[in-house]
Amino acid sequence: MLDVGRVIELVRVTASKRNLYAIEKVRYRGAVCAGLLSLLLVLTACSTGGRQEPTATPSSAIDGTISVTLKNSEFQPGLLRFSQGESVKFLLNSADEVHTFSVEGLGLSWVVPRSAQPVVQEFTFDKPGRYELVCVIAGHKADGMVGEIIVE
Repeated sequence: MLDVGRVIELVRVTASKRNLYAIEKVRYRGAVCAGLLSLLLVLTACSTGGRQEPTATPSSAIDGTISVTLKNSEFQPGLLRFSQGESVKFLLNSADEVHTFSVEGLGLSWVVPRSAQPVVQEFTFDKPGRYELVCVIAGHKADGMVGEIIVE
């Protein structure tokens, strides 16, 4: 004969085990989601969004000459500082493809092809101010090929 009390007890134990399993499954998924979210936040905080920021320390011309490398959607160095009235000889090297060294506010737009020899250009900085340096090749500015020139 069927013991109804025993059946009810078995149903309770089975349901309890299922509930515990379901609770543990939810806890595990929650922990995994929290871990992935933490990793995403760390990676986002460390990232610059694909954009290369200018270096914190500005570079200046030494003996009237400065070398600038254009590659991987960045200018190296990315922050240049000059004095008003200073004449500078630029040695521009592209390490990967055709780029430009363009500063709209100063009227500069120099094409820099990939070559073993640098492009040599000279310029006198007459107007003080902060100027955006960009590569005007399609998509390069959007990829972060931006720098800054400060004339004091």
